[in-house]
Amino acid sequence: MKIENKKRYLKIVEKKLVEVKKRLAILVTDRSPSTAESQHDAIRENAERAIVSQEEVVKGFEQFKNFLTQSGDVSKIEEGAEFSMLLGDEEIANALYAPLAVGLEGIIVVTPKSPLGAAIYGKKEGEYFSYQAGGQMVSGRIKLIK
Repeated sequence: MKIENKKRYLKIVEKKLVEVKKRLAILVTDRSPSTAESQHDAIRENAERAIVSQEEVVKGFEQFKNFLTQSGDVSKIEEGAEFSMLLGDEEIANALYAPLAVGLEGIIVVTPKSPLGAAIYGKKEGEYFSYQAGGQMVSGRIKLIK
């Protein structure tokens, strides 16, 4: 992974972490302290589930940040590879092969656990791949490893 892209990704992840932590702080401070029965209990349960969900999102972004800081240059599809590909008739210009998926604007994150990720692992520029998804065979080609 090129250092300038690593820095760009880290900025995006940092921004996402700040957003998620703010949402989490709001959820934590908005907890209902009421001891009223059923309706307030349901509200409190929903709030607790939302808090746990946001904590998991924070944890995922922090793990992704650690992955980014440890990534280096690669010459084939493996963790840390930035690449473009043809997927059927569609060109995917900004993809990143990573150990876990997080939502990054403008970047498609491909993980080894996905059918696509398994199919492209170890491929080099110009190599073809195929995999089955939704009962259909999908094929493509790695265009460029950046």
